Amino acid sequence: WVFLISFPLILHVVWSIDMEGLSSLVLVYSLFLSLVLAEVGLALSFWPISHTMASLVLSTLLFVTLGISTHALRDRLGRGVAWEYAGWGIMVFLIAVIATSWTG
Repeated sequence: WVFLISFPLILHVVWSIDMEGLSSLVLVYSLFLSLVLAEVGLALSFWPISHTMASLVLSTLLFVTLGISTHALRDRLGRGVAWEYAGWGIMVFLIAVIATSWTG
């Protein structure tokens, strides 16, 4: 389900960078990012984590991957921007690990 829901959303965001028709680059980026999001969603289904926290992790992953991708496609991706997005991703991942109930 994650792939089916995220693909049109990601396709719209990636397409809106150029707005010149669907190129193969736009489709490849959208398919790849949707696949990454779906695989993380599948991995989270095996993790003893609440639905709220899993949603937060997936939303943050979407924010990080789309942010880095849009900056890269616009040729504005610098080291500082990449570290800023990575910092948000790491922070939310650590919060998810801390909030996970490992006792069962």
